[in-house]
Amino acid sequence: NLPEIIKGVDSFELRIWISSMMIPDYVTILRYSDSQWIAHEYAYYENGNLLDSALVRKINLNDSIGEVVSYLSDSSVLNLPSQHAIPGFVDNVADGQTCTIEISSKTVYKALHYHCPEHFTDNYNKKFMAIINFLNPYLHFYMPVCLPAK
Repeated sequence: NLPEIIKGVDSFELRIWISSMMIPDYVTILRYSDSQWIAHEYAYYENGNLLDSALVRKINLNDSIGEVVSYLSDSSVLNLPSQHAIPGFVDNVADGQTCTIEISSKTVYKALHYHCPEHFTDNYNKKFMAIINFLNPYLHFYMPVCLPAK
């Protein structure tokens, strides 16, 4: 029952979707609503033909909001392609964690979709991992389930 954010939102919204065969599926949502910042993590699952969810935890970001929003609004994040759009990229990992990050504001919508980015050493996957590594200490959403590349 999430509102669509592809056409933009009043202020800012971040959604981080995590899925894997080994862990439950989660979505972490950071949004500005009713003059306040709200951050929650939900477990989501299929219930028949419907997608259902349960609140797992509320996240307290305190004074970190400005830093997170500023980082995600940077052109190096907004110009990064999704993994499937990387020229010549071949996903050769059979299992592991998939992460989709959606960023929406009044004027911008960006979705980045990566499967096991910690396994690949090209600059695009490294940049995506840098985004994950920046956000994870604030939101605690990422636990890689496949071994990183050496």
